[in-house]
Amino acid sequence: MQNSECHEPGEDSAMYPLKDIELRGVSLDAGSDDSSMIPGRQHGFSAERHSDSSIVARGLIVQASPSLLMAVAGSVFAGLVLEKIQNWQAFRKISELFILVPVLLHLKGCIEMNLAARMSTSANMGELDYQRTRKAFVSGNLMLIQVQALAVAAFAGLWAFTLGYITKPHRESWFESALMIASAMLSASFSSVILGLCMCNLVVVSRRLRIDPDNIASPIASSMGDLVTLTILTGVVTVLIHHFKSWLSTIILVILVASIPIFIVLTARNPYVNEILLQGWAPIIISLIITSGAGVLLRGFVDKYEGFALFTPVIAGLSGNLGCIYASRMSTRLQIDGEISPRNLIAFWTLFLLSIPISLLFLFMVWGSGQSYMSWQFMLFYSIITTVVVRLPAPSCYPRG
Repeated sequence: MQNSECHEPGEDSAMYPLKDIELRGVSLDAGSDDSSMIPGRQHGFSAERHSDSSIVARGLIVQASPSLLMAVAGSVFAGLVLEKIQNWQAFRKISELFILVPVLLHLKGCIEMNLAARMSTSANMGELDYQRTRKAFVSGNLMLIQVQALAVAAFAGLWAFTLGYITKPHRESWFESALMIASAMLSASFSSVILGLCMCNLVVVSRRLRIDPDNIASPIASSMGDLVTLTILTGVVTVLIHHFKSWLSTIILVILVASIPIFIVLTARNPYVNEILLQGWAPIIISLIITSGAGVLLRGFVDKYEGFALFTPVIAGLSGNLGCIYASRMSTRLQIDGEISPRNLIAFWTLFLLSIPISLLFLFMVWGSGQSYMSWQFMLFYSIITTVVVRLPAPSCYPRG
C-alpha cells in the first residue's frame, strides 16, 4: 500500500475509515483540528534512526527516569498496603488471598502494560492523530481490557483457590471460592476502567507534548495498576467478608460472568481490536502458571520473614517495567520500519544501567521509612539479584540473525 496524505474523513465516511490505511509519514491539513498532534517525521520515535547514540541514550534517560521512579514509588506503596493488610481479618480467615494477590496483580499488569504498549505504538504510527479514529480505537481498547480483565480475574481467583485447597482442604469451599473470584473480578473491572482511561489520555497528551509514549506509558501503567488494583481488592474483600456466608458474593459473580459476552460482542464489532480477542491468551496463561509459584512462596514466607511483602512488588516490578519499555520500543520499531537495528541495544543497556541507581534508591527509601531492618549483606544480595533479574530477559527480547 502506498503512503498517501490522509485527511480527516467526512461525515459520510465509513465508521472506521482509517483501518486499512498505512499511516507512516501521515499528515493533516493545516486547518484540521487535530493537526497539532502530528509532530512530523523529524520528531518522535522515528527520529532516533538519525540521532547520535548519546542523544538517544540521553533522551531515553530523561523521559524514562521519572516514569520508572513513579513505578518504584507505586510498588513501594503497594508493598506497604500488602504489608499492612496481611494482618486484616479477611486475609487471616482466607489465606488463599495471599496466593491471589501476586497472581491478580501480575495478570492485570500484563493487560495494562499491553494496553500501554499498543496505544504507544499506535500513537507513534499516527493512528491517534484523527479524532474519529482515536475515539474508535480508545473505546475498542476499553471494551477489550474489560473482557481480558474479567476473564483473567475469574481464572486467577479460581486458580488461587484451587492451589490453596490442595494444600489445605477446608469445609466452606463454595463461599470462599465465590468470594475470591467475585472480589478478583470486581476489582479487576473497576481498576481497568480507571487505568484504561488514564493510559489512553496519557498517551494522547504525550503525543501532543512530543514525548515518546513508549518511554513512559508502561511504567506508569504498572505503578498505578498495582496500587489501584490492590486498594480496590482490599476494599471489596473487606466488605464481602462481612457477608461471608450469604449469597452476595455469588450474585456479584453471576452478574460479572454474564457481562463478559456483552463486552465480547462490543469488542468484536470494533475492527481495531477484534483480532486481539483471539490473540495473546497463551502467554497470559503461561504467565499465570509461573506467577502462581510466586503466590505460593509469598503465602509461605510472608509470615516467616518480616518485611518480605514490602519487597515483593519491587523485585518483580522494576525488571518488568524496564522490559516493557524495551518491548514497547521494539514493537513500535517493527511496526514502523519492519526491522530492528542493532542500535536498539543502546536502549537496552541504557535501561539496564538505569536500573542500578533506581534499585539503590528503593533500598534507601525502605531504610528511611523504618518499615524493615536491612543488613549490608541483604542490601548487597538484593542489588545483585535485582541486577540479574533485569539482565536475564535480554537474550529473549532481542532477535538473532
